This record gives sequence, structure tokens and C-alpha cells, in this order.
Amino acid sequence: MASATPVLATSIPDAAIVSRGGRHTRRKGRAYDKTCYNHGMTTLTVRTDAAMEKALRDLAAKHGSRTDAVRYALMRTYRETLLEQASDDAERLASDEDDRAEMLAIQRYMGTAE
Repeated sequence: MASATPVLATSIPDAAIVSRGGRHTRRKGRAYDKTCYNHGMTTLTVRTDAAMEKALRDLAAKHGSRTDAVRYALMRTYRETLLEQASDDAERLASDEDDRAEMLAIQRYMGTAE
């Protein structure tokens, strides 16, 4: 991931510098202070119902913001999915006689078989 480089938009009497997708433009008549960080991230819009809003509020209280709560939930779910997949693969390989024979042959070759 590229390092975050802050782009500072400072108050300028007749224009303001704004960052859009890594490009800087000047806009007449707008003056404000804002720091923008470009991490190469995208935006995701999600429709929520009352139950999801409650969950989001609770997670945001624990993780600092709605964005951080969504990131946490997404990454936790992804991690659980990968662990389930690894567990399924381990079960499948444990019952595969050909794979077990190959592992034993490799262990014998390396001198680590019992």
C-alpha cells in the first residue's frame, strides 16, 4: 500500500486547493482549511435497516467511528471465512488417503517420519 501523503488545502483569498483522486485543483471563491489523505481507498454505500443501525451504533461506540466499525466487521468476517475454509481443507486432506501417503513419503525422505 502506498504511504499516505497529506494534501493540505489552505485558506487562499480567491481560491482553494482541493484534492480529487490525487489531483489538485483550484476553485475560485472557496476558502477553507482541510487535510485530505489519499490512501487509494474506495467508497462503499450500504443500505441499513433498524437492526443494522443498532449494531453499527454499538460497534462504532467500541471502535471509534462508523467507518472503523464497518472495517472491523468486514475484516473479522473475512478472517472467519478464511479460517472456515482452512478447516474444511484440513478435514478434506485428513480423509484423503493419497495425500496422507504422499505426506508420509516426504517425511520418510526428510528423515522426520516416526
